[in-house]
Amino acid sequence: MKNSTLLICLLLFITFFLGSCEDKSNPYGLNKEFPFMDYDSVMSNRPQNDKPVLIYFNSIGCVNCRRLEKEIIKDKETLKNLQEKYQFINLYVDDRTRLDSSRWFETRTGSGRYYKNKGAISGKVQFKITQTASQPTFCILDDSLNLRHLFFYGNREELYKKINESN
Repeated sequence: MKNSTLLICLLLFITFFLGSCEDKSNPYGLNKEFPFMDYDSVMSNRPQNDKPVLIYFNSIGCVNCRRLEKEIIKDKETLKNLQEKYQFINLYVDDRTRLDSSRWFETRTGSGRYYKNKGAISGKVQFKITQTASQPTFCILDDSLNLRHLFFYGNREELYKKINESN
């Protein structure tokens, strides 16, 4: 009995672990249609691009994030609108990819403590922009990088309408 319980727990852990290790650079194959930009590359190209920035804050193991992706980015027209109308940034707040020391971000000036991985910095960016730490969160910034629209899982229909509205 004890061995079978241990085996079941081990199988559940492996299933959960493998299920949460999806390819973060290509959720649902969207990356093949257009590349998700990282924060640094979008911000460095801001002077040449007048599109608003749409940032998607999500996490690897977030079930509602995956649901929202399937619901919102469900057709070619929405994908086309995202590509044409926005600079789209996909940030995982739990990405443990360690950055080289030149890209570390000090937690407080003079503290000597640093955010050393992509996820910690993405979480800091999310809180700085939105004053929230929940996922999924979408925010649209204007050309001066001011927050214009904020969307969560609960108002995902509004996000869908915003992406697909004609301007």
